[in-house]
Amino acid sequence: MARKALHHWYSLYQSLQPQIDAFEGEGGVYRYIRREAENLGYDEKVLKRMLKAGAFLDSLAGMALTVDDVRCGYAHVELLERLHQLASDEAQHLLKSVLSNGITLKTLRQKVEQNAAKGGQAQITARSKARSQVADHQRVTIKLVQRMGSSFFGSPSSEFVLVKSFLSLRQFILINCKIYPVAIIPRVGDSSVKEWEAAEEILKIAMSVKARLYRVWIVLPYDSPIAAYLFAYAHREKALGTWLFIATLNESNTGLSQYCDASRLLDLNLRGAGGGDWAGHSLQDGRVMYGELPIREESGAE
Repeated sequence: MARKALHHWYSLYQSLQPQIDAFEGEGGVYRYIRREAENLGYDEKVLKRMLKAGAFLDSLAGMALTVDDVRCGYAHVELLERLHQLASDEAQHLLKSVLSNGITLKTLRQKVEQNAAKGGQAQITARSKARSQVADHQRVTIKLVQRMGSSFFGSPSSEFVLVKSFLSLRQFILINCKIYPVAIIPRVGDSSVKEWEAAEEILKIAMSVKARLYRVWIVLPYDSPIAAYLFAYAHREKALGTWLFIATLNESNTGLSQYCDASRLLDLNLRGAGGGDWAGHSLQDGRVMYGELPIREESGAE
């Protein structure tokens, strides 16, 4: 049979939390909590759960409640907090029912599980949509590359090969010319990172294979926000127009155009380790700072 609670858990929270917030004694606040748990006859972990539940409850209610307002156990509030992380509006709607002890732990747990399943399904749907976009872009690019012909990519007439795997590359088109081999790489870009990060990653992949190729073409979707950044990074690395080229699909996905828009070069706030650019903040006053460290010329031996 469960031991009857020695004190109302929310009352304990209200009496201890101000002391914890103002604690300045030796040995750390956790030692203080441990000592209070022993004095009150609670397991330390249980007391910490009560304190955490109380803090969340005050935050959700937007005010300090009275002991009479809180008729539920701290376990109810723990589940309400988990629900709030998944569906904040639903948790707020259930607050009064939880406080009045009008909803069971089982029901709360079911609501948490249902919303967790929805969140998991949303993530699966997003990943599925991203994979579909990548597959569609690859399919359209393969069709258009064959339509444009190898001369568009600066290579003599040669056979197109769909390569599944080569060094760091996956799924790209090779113009299989022994003297002038060209890689045509369809890319959508990672939507989970910023445009400049996605562009920098694409450039790194291209640079990792450039020694074995005459040219590398990156093919992006129409109106891709990555294109301007990739153009700027390639320009900074002096790769653009020498071995690296960028193309985008047209709006109707019926053709390819070489991307050569330099109008945004000065507007883009580039980051990353490429070139000699650096970004940081002053340790003196915290202001954001940028600069460049040029390659130092080796001085001759004296």
